[in-house]
Amino acid sequence: MRDPHHEDHLVGLELQAVELTEQERRAELQGDTAEAARVQHELEGVYADMARTAEHLVADGTHVTVAAQSSAGLVEGAGEVGDQVVG
Repeated sequence: MRDPHHEDHLVGLELQAVELTEQERRAELQGDTAEAARVQHELEGVYADMARTAEHLVADGTHVTVAAQSSAGLVEGAGEVGDQVVG
């Protein structure tokens, strides 16, 4: 059975990843390597949470492909959760 909480959580994580990516870019542009590294570490945690959430959705029978982009580039291919584009 589909759990809309997982789908909502995944969308929220994607928004958080976008914001953190922007924070990381700003820190890099300002030459603040310590802040960029801190944000990158936080971003990696968000990506891990996205992967766990996607696994829950797949276990629930929902087709999931997640796109996550960092300053290093695309991490996973773009896709969607159900009918909702998330990447």
